[in-house]
Amino acid sequence: MTGVAPRARRLFFALWPEPALREALWQETREQLQRCGGRLVPQDNLHLTLVFLGEVGQAQQAAVVAAARRLPLARFELLLDRYGWFESAQVLWLGCSQTPASLLALASALAGKAQAAGLRIDPRAFHPHVTLARKLRNPPDLAPPRPVAWRVDGFVLAESLSGPGGPRYAVLERFADSG
Repeated sequence: MTGVAPRARRLFFALWPEPALREALWQETREQLQRCGGRLVPQDNLHLTLVFLGEVGQAQQAAVVAAARRLPLARFELLLDRYGWFESAQVLWLGCSQTPASLLALASALAGKAQAAGLRIDPRAFHPHVTLARKLRNPPDLAPPRPVAWRVDGFVLAESLSGPGGPRYAVLERFADSG
């Protein structure tokens, strides 16, 4: 009997909003998107990527999960209070004017653990944001958003799954502050 190697999975670590926050983000976007066209990110896909891991085999996944479980996690608040625009990608996002040191430390620690497991991590600087819409037809000229407070007490390992309606994301593991 020949075994089939398990497929690699497209994985990323992310902050994953609770349902009420997800709804607030989506409503804010829906109202504003009428001004610049484009396609809303499905409400269930809203997240803030900490580290994109790429194609990850089973052994590497086990290694990064074990390492992530050992990370100390401090609770912190993230204030999403500014829109941004990636022009070349035609993406509208919501980010923060002031990035909490705890968020930077978490993203950096996760990237280090992923590299230690042999994964190649994008060398560009971490730019925390929640992608709200794609394929905008017009550059956004939006009023400042209503600030959205996000009490962060954990993060997830998620998988990006391709489908006919575009990607969807599935949470595989949750990592929470035990305090």
